[in-house]
Amino acid sequence: MISYDDKYVYVEREAFEKFLIENNADGEIWIVFGGFYKLPGLAGAAESCIYESGSGDRVVQIPYESIMDNWYMELLKLL
Repeated sequence: MISYDDKYVYVEREAFEKFLIENNADGEIWIVFGGFYKLPGLAGAAESCIYESGSGDRVVQIPYESIMDNWYMELLKLL
């Protein structure tokens, strides 16, 4: 990851795809960041986005939405 803002994570495509190849990673690639929120025995959630390979851009802009704005997190806080 290069950087992020309120709506996107920015990844340098060539370096990241080289890393994936070297580590035999294929299929859906999830980028998880910002911590993990868990209620023991119930559920958990993390900030994440999905990397889609095949872009021709040098820097890939990956959209995400914060889980802190999700109804699911409000429910976890109440429990």
